[in-house]
Amino acid sequence: MHKIINRKEILFLIGASIFLINAGSSSSYNSSEDASITSTVSQNKMELENGLRIVEGLVYSKKFKRALNQLRVLENKYSDSADVHNYLGFVYRKMNELSKSGIHYNKALRIEPMHIGALEYQGELFVMTKQIKKAQKNLNLLKQICGVNCKEYKKLKKVINK
Repeated sequence: MHKIINRKEILFLIGASIFLINAGSSSSYNSSEDASITSTVSQNKMELENGLRIVEGLVYSKKFKRALNQLRVLENKYSDSADVHNYLGFVYRKMNELSKSGIHYNKALRIEPMHIGALEYQGELFVMTKQIKKAQKNLNLLKQICGVNCKEYKKLKKVINK
C-alpha cells in the first residue's frame, strides 16, 4: 500500500528541504569565512614576528633609532602586543628615555603579566632608577614563573647584585 501525501505534508517537506539546503550552504559560507579569518590571523602573526625579527637585528646592532622607527610602525598595527611594548621599553631604556621605557614595560605587563622578558628588563630599569625593592619583586616573580635557572632570572639577579 502506498500512502498518499497531502498538500500540508508536501509543503512541510519542501520547507524542510530548503532549510537544510540553506543550512548547508550557510555552513560552507561560514567555514569559508572562518578560513579567511584564520588566514588573516596567521598572516598578521607572521607579519608581527618578521617585524620583531627586524627589530631584534637592529637592537643587536645597537641601531636604536632605526629599531624605534620600526617599533612605532608595529605599535600602530599591533598595539596589543606585549612583545612590541617590551621592545619599545628596551629601546627607550637604551636611549636613556627612562620614563618612556617604564610606560612600555607597564603596557607589556598589563597585556601579559607573566612576560619574562618584560619582567627582567623592567627589573633592570628599576635598578637603574635605584628602585631595588621593585627589582627584587620582579626577580621573585621570575623565580616563580621560570625558576632560578632561566636566563632572565640569572641576568636580573646579576644586575641587582652589582
